[in-house]
This record gives sequence, C-alpha cells and structure tokens, in this order.
Amino acid sequence: MRKAYLILLAALISITLMSGCDSRDMTAKKSDEKNTADQEKTTEKNKYGGTFILNYAHEASKFGYPLNIRHSDSHYAWWAGLQTLIELSPEKLGKWIPCLAESWELTPDRSAYIFHLRKGVKFHDGTDFNAQAVKWNLDKVIESETPYLKKISSIDIVDDYTIICNLKEWDAILLDDFGHPACSIISPTAFEKNGGEDWANTHPIGTGPFIVTKFSQRQYMNFVRNENYWEEGLPYLDGFNILNIADPMTAVASLRRGELMGLHEVDVVTASQLKDSGYEFATVSGGHMCLYFNSIDPESVWSDKRMREALEYAANKEEIASKLGFGFIEPVYEIVFDINKIADPKTTPRKYNVEKAKQLMAEAGYANGMKVKCTYYLGFGSDLLLALQNNLSEVGIELEMNPLKHTVAIEKSQSPASGSEIRYTRQRGGMPLLRTTREELGSDSRYFVGIKRTEGFDKILERAALEADPEKQFELLVEAEELAYEDCMFVPLWTDNSINLQVPEFKGAVWWVGKPNVHFEKAWIDR
Repeated sequence: MRKAYLILLAALISITLMSGCDSRDMTAKKSDEKNTADQEKTTEKNKYGGTFILNYAHEASKFGYPLNIRHSDSHYAWWAGLQTLIELSPEKLGKWIPCLAESWELTPDRSAYIFHLRKGVKFHDGTDFNAQAVKWNLDKVIESETPYLKKISSIDIVDDYTIICNLKEWDAILLDDFGHPACSIISPTAFEKNGGEDWANTHPIGTGPFIVTKFSQRQYMNFVRNENYWEEGLPYLDGFNILNIADPMTAVASLRRGELMGLHEVDVVTASQLKDSGYEFATVSGGHMCLYFNSIDPESVWSDKRMREALEYAANKEEIASKLGFGFIEPVYEIVFDINKIADPKTTPRKYNVEKAKQLMAEAGYANGMKVKCTYYLGFGSDLLLALQNNLSEVGIELEMNPLKHTVAIEKSQSPASGSEIRYTRQRGGMPLLRTTREELGSDSRYFVGIKRTEGFDKILERAALEADPEKQFELLVEAEELAYEDCMFVPLWTDNSINLQVPEFKGAVWWVGKPNVHFEKAWIDR
C-alpha cells in the first residue's frame, strides 16, 4: 500500500510538473530561459573550437567505474564526462542544483526522495539515459561496500523519467550521496557489453560534455567534444588533453614553450616562480593545515585548555603564510572548515602574541617550557612547519621533529598521540560542509583520533543532520564553531590550497565553490 501510494504521489507530482503549475518548476523554467538568453548573448564573444592542454602530475588510474573512483581520479571522472543526478552549485557555497535530475523532493513524511529525470539525454555510446539506467547504477552503489546510499531500502520506477528512492531512515547528509562520484551514472549497456568492471575502470561511458578518446597511464588522456551533449550550445572546446608530467620543472618548461596552456594543482614554490609571468591563477581552498594532540589523556599537557591556547598564540600564522605562502596561503582561525566564508561565528581569533602564550603556560605550570615530539608526513609543507618550530621555541616549546613516510603516517594517525606528542596534519575540507564536518570532526571519526570533542559539539552536529533546511544547518554549524574554537579543540594554522594556472586566452572554466574541481564545458579559447 505504501509503495502504491508513493508511486501515485510521484505520478501526480509528474503531472503537476508537466502542467507547469508547480512554482519550483516555473522557477527552473525561468532559470533555463535566462541561461539560454545569457548563452545567446555570450556566444557572440565565446568562441567555438580549439584544444586546451593541461598538465596534472597525478596520473589517472580508475576513473570510469564510479565505485572504484578514488582521490585524484575524481578529477578525471568529472573531466571524462561522468555526471550525477545533482551537483554542487559553482556560485553558492554548499547548495545542490539539478544535473541529470531536473528536480527532486523529499516526501512530507521523509520516507522517500522522488527524482524527476532529465529527458532527451544520451550516454556516450548512444543509448538512452532513463529511470532504468539510474536504478541500475544506484542499486550497485546500495549493494556495494561503500558507505553511500545505505539508508535507501529500495528504488521504484514510476515511469521512464521518475524514480522513488525509499528510505530506511532520513538525515540531511543522505542527499549529498546523490552528488558523490560513486553515484555517477554510466551506461549499463556499455558496462555489460564489454565485460564489466575491469573494462569500465578506464572507459567512462557517461552523459557529460566530453568523451575520452585516448588514454595512456602515466602519460596522457585525450578528450573530444560530445556532439550530442544535452546542454544546448555546449561545450565550446573541440576537446582538451591532460598530460601527466610529474616533474614541476619539466612542466614549467613545457608551459613556457607553449606546449601546455595550464597547470593543475601546482606547489607553492612553482606558483610563486610564475606569479608575475602573465598567467591567470585560480586558487581553491582544499584543506587546512593544523596541529592536534591527545587531549583526552589527563596526563597530556594538552588536556589543559590554557596550553592549547598558548600553542595557537605562539604561532605567527600571518608571517609564515605571507613569507612562505607567496600570497597563495592564508592564516586560519576556525575549527569548522570555511565556516567564516558562510557566516560570522562571533569568535575572537587567537592571533600571534608571545607574552599571552608565556602567561598561559606559566598559569598551567610550564613557565620553564617543555620539549615535545612533533610527528608529521613529509609531504605536508614541512618548510612551513620548520618556521612554526622557530615560533614555538620563542615561548619555550621545543619541538623534536619526527617526519614519517605517507603510509606510516596514515597508520599512526589511527591511534591517539602518545603523551604530549603534537601532530601536524591536513584537515580535509570542502562541500558539502555538514558531511565533511561530521566525517572529520565527529567523535566517531577516524580522523583527529585522541582529541576531546568539546561538550555539546556532537549534539549540535546531530541536530544539524536532522534539519532539512540548509540555512538552519549552517546556523547550527556556526553554533558548533563557536563552541569548538572557544575551547581550542585543536589548533588551525593555514590553508592548504589547490593552486591552478592557465594562459590568459583560456577563459570560462567553472570552479565549484568550496571544492578543487573545475568544469570545462563552458570554457573557451580566445584566438
């Protein structure tokens, strides 16, 4: 009976949408009309044709089968034309907008999501995008070992362009799953015709604006324009090529010779060398560097809030970011990632103050200073950490540096810091903000093991996860920030940015706000 009711409800909604009586649909139509008008205006200056050549040092591995996409391969997945039902807005932080789904709604009793799919869309192999294809993809995610879509009990097809995702339970984070790379939609026909997962790993047969034509691991990947792409008038480029030049000096030399038109995710030193060479930069915050410790153990000096505060007051973040970040790094004074870009938490930043740090240490019983081990992964900006070491020595905190290789550092991070050990690490960040905050900072997180979560912090995150209104979610995250920063839950330091550059004649690439992902469908070359 419940399933019949939901199918009937979805059908009624579909009829309402087709009749044009739904206000949200009218808004969407007006938006589409405006976008079409804007495209007509800009097409006069936006030029078709040309191939953009970009270097990305991280080679592609598995970028075509959604359930195997990891880390840097997510960039390749988007570039290679994989799309999801919804996607993050490039304009408003944390807002989901339609992609392969034209609209969606949560039923009043929060027992199901109903998705209304885009019509007239074809996969790269020419087969139809429809409800059957979406169900096939999402069922694979539900059945997999990934954590996504696990709150869905079943998926019903109402018609070729309407599906119902029935829920075991609801929270605000579930919607984010539908925009994750693991939930990208690929052609079931191509997958099954060509032998399945192993083939699909390097053959992304999606619905996006570009199609992969050539791929050589650790060397290159070539893309051509999808002539049947569903967004009218897009893309502008004939195609683009990604090269995998690992050595930054070789990549820069190739850029200067005109063999490359851009560099994706370059290091700060390379970026500083090219800063005044006429290239255009896009710098996106991909994470924050910070110090954390064992504050649960009462024997640890960091269980004392005064010592945690002293640690932050002793860090001259502005000077380090300015002198060693070359304008590409910013100091950070927040626990919840990028919360100050959304609202004002009314917190007072603990800025560099040697006397204040010494005073707090004296009050905590460490007027004569102390020696502590500092463990860090060698790849995480160790030059900035050495500058911080000098800062801390000014207040009597002597760091014994303990660099580790990546695999060892990851293994060590799974257990609390030993005694009064300090760890220098990267706080992952980005959108969707509520999800990343819970995954990174909740008490059950596998990150920041050993820090004592501020009293009330977890409860606020739980309330936010049960709040359907995104604006109220952000308000609750602001509350969480106020509690956590006041308590100095850990010590934030500076941004760990994704730095990207291109030649000035390359225009129109769209960056997702809050994520280091770039889309090329609206990009064009001014020649």
